[in-house]
Amino acid sequence: MGIKWAMCAASVTFVAFIGSINTGEDELVLLAAAVVGLGSGLLWINQGVWLSKLGANTGGALTGYFTGLFFTICNSNGIVGNILAIILLEAGLSMNLMIWGMFAAGAVGFLLMIFIDPMHSTVVATLPEQTLTFTEQVRAVWEVAKLKKSLVLMPSIWMQGCNLAFMFGRLPDMLPDGAGKVAVAKVFLCYGVTQCVFSYLNGLIYDKFGWKPLVNSFLATGLFASFILATMVPSDYTLYVRAGDIIEPYLFIGALLGHLDTTLNTLINLACSKAYQPGSQTGAAFGFYRVGFCAAMTVMNIVAEPFAVGWIVAWDACWIVTAGVLYRRHADELQGIKMTAVSTAGPDAEAGGALTPSSEQAFT
Repeated sequence: MGIKWAMCAASVTFVAFIGSINTGEDELVLLAAAVVGLGSGLLWINQGVWLSKLGANTGGALTGYFTGLFFTICNSNGIVGNILAIILLEAGLSMNLMIWGMFAAGAVGFLLMIFIDPMHSTVVATLPEQTLTFTEQVRAVWEVAKLKKSLVLMPSIWMQGCNLAFMFGRLPDMLPDGAGKVAVAKVFLCYGVTQCVFSYLNGLIYDKFGWKPLVNSFLATGLFASFILATMVPSDYTLYVRAGDIIEPYLFIGALLGHLDTTLNTLINLACSKAYQPGSQTGAAFGFYRVGFCAAMTVMNIVAEPFAVGWIVAWDACWIVTAGVLYRRHADELQGIKMTAVSTAGPDAEAGGALTPSSEQAFT
């Protein structure tokens, strides 16, 4: 199918899901949600492969920059969407208006993906000689999952999934009853702002200083957020009762969790791009990432639902420590640049070379 058409197919599922929300049909929404889950995984894997190729074409020197820039643009959607949600809620208007706006924006994005091919110049010199079958792709993901570097990376992947599930599932339930619906949008906005800002900064920091500042920062913000959350857990022994209807602590928590998410995201994406053999193994690494991430979200949204929020906060704090300690201890496993640029004649040589065609296979 190729990267472009795989991403086009994935974008259709997002448009269909957005359109299903306004129908009010629960069964249709659930079906669309299942389909968009597949589309999201397909989009995630292929954007990761694309970014890894883009970084390889510059010899790996700008991998952090490209990754950061991509996620800055991606996360800016959360800022725009939540600002619109706040405006609509404050004005007393229906959220359906925003959903239809999202539908239109998604449709335009799908059409642009078809008629504009910004990835062509990046991957034209690395077109695959053959495409892996579905069975081969599954086998490739399983083989990647057994590698030591994947086991080192797994706690970070798991923590990112747990963090996202907590942010959009449990944190809104902690907000004071008198805060109103707009409070949720404000918390999400703070989350999106720090995501957007640090997506870009993290890429620059990684290119200049390496992985250590990013690991140290997600440990600091993650544990600090856990500490504040522990003081705000509904209980007679915490600050929950004294806080009343104020939402400022939750806004701050949202900002901290946004930094935690985007920093983990940066580290994981860079590891998948740089630590695995180019081609099908890189695609399989992003597939492994998606499987682990979604498994964590499933566990936290379904299995962990009966547990009190305090236990969830403690659970997440344990995973933050585990992810940070393992990453620091085995960082060399995740930083080895496997994508070697070779000098070629033509435009790619000026960009630092490109991977040879025989090393690339499509993961679609």
